[in-house]
Amino acid sequence: MKQRQFLDRDLDIWKETAPGMLMLTARADGSDAGVGIVAYTDTVQTGYGPLTEVRTDDLDPARVERALRLYVAELAPEKHAEIEDHPADGIDRYCDEAEFFLRCWEATA
Repeated sequence: MKQRQFLDRDLDIWKETAPGMLMLTARADGSDAGVGIVAYTDTVQTGYGPLTEVRTDDLDPARVERALRLYVAELAPEKHAEIEDHPADGIDRYCDEAEFFLRCWEATA
């Protein structure tokens, strides 16, 4: 499991140790106070304010395509069938859809 990281309102860093559990790993002020404590996510949010997830990974185009395929198949099965087996030529167009999604993602940065 990849460890997710979160910042609290003071910009202290918390890492997910298990689903629903966080450990304080670094303080924004550089002190060691409290570093290493483990608490439930809701307890951390109550005591340290809202948490913001830190995303350090880039979007993997192949993973985006797989996720998009699953999402559209669940949301609109007829649209999924059309993209997967395009009526004009029978070619799977999910690669094109994923590329378009990634362009949209970059445009919103």
